Amino acid sequence: MPEIAESAGLAAGTLYLYFPNKRELFIESVKNLIITTPLLNLIGEIPKGNIEEVFKKLLINRFELIEKQRDKIARMPALAGEILRDAELKNMLLDKFLHPFLNKMENIYRMFSITGKVRRVEPSVIIRTIGGAIVGF
Repeated sequence: MPEIAESAGLAAGTLYLYFPNKRELFIESVKNLIITTPLLNLIGEIPKGNIEEVFKKLLINRFELIEKQRDKIARMPALAGEILRDAELKNMLLDKFLHPFLNKMENIYRMFSITGKVRRVEPSVIIRTIGGAIVGF
């Protein structure tokens, strides 16, 4: 953590005020790179809006993210490798980020399925497909 703080131009103590350890810092960094406020706002629009328009906006949002953060996204394979090697880190990321995201998307899908806006498919299949497209670029 001291090296990270130094490269960020911060005192190590300041960094520890926000992140108790490197894992928490790592998780927040990945989360903030992938799940942005505009994405969360668009997901919130899904139940209210035209599903096709919202999904178009979601795709545009992901492409804009790639353009704006190309340098950070280039580091994603290294981050993914770190997650795969560290079971505790992987479980933390799943519990704090991926599972809540997928659950929210699955609830939205179920609502659309019940109202007939989308065809019935096993929810976990459709949500993982959509989630992978949104989260995994």
